[in-house]
Amino acid sequence: MIEAHYRLKFYINAYHFIRWNGRDGETHPHTWEIVSDFACDMDEKVPFYEYETKINTFLSTYDGQVLNDIAPFDKINPSLENFATELFDRLQTHPELIGSAVKLEELAVSEGPTRTYVLTNRD
Repeated sequence: MIEAHYRLKFYINAYHFIRWNGRDGETHPHTWEIVSDFACDMDEKVPFYEYETKINTFLSTYDGQVLNDIAPFDKINPSLENFATELFDRLQTHPELIGSAVKLEELAVSEGPTRTYVLTNRD
């Protein structure tokens, strides 16, 4: 059986600062790269252009923003790891974003060209 998957890439520009030892670091920008791999059945016609539009709309809530001002990052550090985990959880638990015909296999989030955090769905 042949398995297929789609890889969708997205880019957003967002700012953040990290809190360490009760102090706020400097607010600084990143161009975040979000790479998502979705599994699908080869026989299924999957309208990925619709998912791409929905995910772009979802990600636009972060674009141009200071992540620290957006929940849950108003309470937790918007580190690369926390941001990637939040995106992964939202994509997995909101079927209106990716539908039921596909499964999020992997999400890689980069805050720059040398640092990427990867989450893999083992279900």
